[in-house]
Amino acid sequence: MKDKSPEAPLFLAINGKQMIRDGLLNRIRRIGKRAEVEVSPHALRRAFVTINANKGRSLVMLQMACGHSDIKTTRSYCKTSEDEMIKAMKDWD
Repeated sequence: MKDKSPEAPLFLAINGKQMIRDGLLNRIRRIGKRAEVEVSPHALRRAFVTINANKGRSLVMLQMACGHSDIKTTRSYCKTSEDEMIKAMKDWD
């Protein structure tokens, strides 16, 4: 039975224990290689912030989700382009 408590590890190694940082990094890189895309934990974090910011999610909520103490850090992860911003503004009332 899986442990679904908030404290339970999100990623497990083959031995069933919590995966260490380097193990997760290697797994992400292997998955990216199979998909023929260069990927890293920071690239995934940037994508998470950018996609959700573009969906109108609050930057404060994204800051909390990412565990950033300073909202400037969260903002730096958001890679919304100027073209995306202009397109979104056309729908503003």
